Formats: sequence, C-alpha cells, structure tokens
Amino acid sequence: MNFATNLTDDILVKLCLTGFCWSVPLQKMTLGIEYDNHKHFFGNYDKHIILSQAIDDDTRLDFLISCIKNDFQEHCIEGHYIGINDVIDLNEIKPKVESKLLEISNDDIDIFFSPGTSAMQLAWYICHTTLSLKTRLLQTRPPKKSKTGNPS
Repeated sequence: MNFATNLTDDILVKLCLTGFCWSVPLQKMTLGIEYDNHKHFFGNYDKHIILSQAIDDDTRLDFLISCIKNDFQEHCIEGHYIGINDVIDLNEIKPKVESKLLEISNDDIDIFFSPGTSAMQLAWYICHTTLSLKTRLLQTRPPKKSKTGNPS
C-alpha cells in the first residue's frame, strides 16, 4: 500500500491499496494478481500501496515491486510493512489496517482485497463499512478463471 506522507488536504489522490500475505517461498513465487492489476487496471490510479505482513525486510515484496517498476515504469508503487504476526487474528489485523487507512483518509481509496486471508479481507470490509472514508472494495478474478483469459 502506498501511504503518502507529502499529501495535503488540497490534493485528491486516487489510491489502490492492497494487503499481501506471503506463504509461498520466493523461488516458487509467481507475480500473480498484483502484477496483473498493473497490466490491466492501473490506469485510473495515482499510486498503489502494497502492505506486507512483515515487520521489515520482505524479500518477496521487494521482488514484486521491482518487477512491477521495471515493466510499468510510469506506475507509482510503494510497499509498507505493518508487522502482523498472526494473519488470521482479526484483533491484530484490524487496528493496523484501520491506522493505515486513516493516514490516507483525504484520498479516494480503492481497496483490492482479493489477496490475503479471510481475516484480512474481513478487516478491510469492517474498515470500509465503519470508517466513513472514500473507499471502494474491489476483487478480481485471475486470468485462468476468466472467460476472456484476462483478469476481470
């Protein structure tokens, strides 16, 4: 996820926000949904912020961001660490997600909540319905499960 620290109340930024839970070893990782989003859907966004469950130094996140930046040089993308120890503990996840959303509360925020655990998705949903922010929840279908062969 991208949490802009230099934004003012006068600037409206359209953000795409995603959470990412890594359970696949780096050597077996594919670029997947996050990469496909940049390939097919990024045109409407000023910035994409990807949240990592790690406290810091997430090689998988660094790899993903590097690939996206290399292939889509005009896209602004950032990774942020939120330090979640238990990815199925809603009581741990929700306050961290809520805090990040409040940091960017002046912006239009699309929350792409396909990746992650059910608890992570529920945290996004609760924040979306209770914080009164300018948020939308988005979910896509992977290309292999789409009739057109593109994510939808």
